[in-house]
Amino acid sequence: MRALPLVWVLMGCPGNRVPHYESQVPVHVRQASLSLAGTVSAGRYRDGRDPFEIIIPEGWIARPGPADGPLRVTFEQIGTGARVEVWSYVESDLKPRRRERCNWTYSGSGHFSVLSGDGLDVQTATCVPEEPRADRLFAYMVAKGGRGYHFEVYVPTDGLVAGKAAGEGVIAGLDWLE
Repeated sequence: MRALPLVWVLMGCPGNRVPHYESQVPVHVRQASLSLAGTVSAGRYRDGRDPFEIIIPEGWIARPGPADGPLRVTFEQIGTGARVEVWSYVESDLKPRRRERCNWTYSGSGHFSVLSGDGLDVQTATCVPEEPRADRLFAYMVAKGGRGYHFEVYVPTDGLVAGKAAGEGVIAGLDWLE
């Protein structure tokens, strides 16, 4: 007879069960709505604010940035680690942006081949990382329509020449829409 109360306690009192609220309380999950800087369609990235589009070369993917930010789009070459970022700023003075652990060792201006067909004065700069194995950064900056555009090519150290040429190939696919 002593075992019966013990079994009754272990099973829990039938009238003292803890209610199961999980199914009784509605949970509302809000998903953040992120507006993108542009669209990717038919092998092209087209910006939603700034008047340009860029052909997406074979073997590359394009990821639009947030609509309200300066980073408009990032292109990544599958398998190599090379990438191109396109930034847009309201500015008149084209200078390389400060980077942590990277030193701008070269800067110049002139009509350089990657953007020379547009008739724009192109500022260029090279950022050498303090960490020898980190990506090298080649920047191409132009002013157009009251905005400063920075085209930044990030290249792994084990493929500098090929990566730089591939990144410049992405920039060469730029088409100004005005």
